Amino acid sequence: MQRTDPRGYDYYWFGLGPMVQTPGHSTDLEAIADGYVSISPLHLDLTHDASIETLHERFAETPEA
Repeated sequence: MQRTDPRGYDYYWFGLGPMVQTPGHSTDLEAIADGYVSISPLHLDLTHDASIETLHERFAETPEA
């Protein structure tokens, strides 16, 4: 379905047709089918903590003799 945003740009919205199957219980799809809004939380800390210790060990300064 083509629509126009408030700035005059066209955009397309997909997935507005009827559902072919019943969504699983306690899923985002069930919430949407029931008229709710589904929000996916984002994790903004993208640090790969498992790598930090390895990098620390590899690049740690060695004490002078």
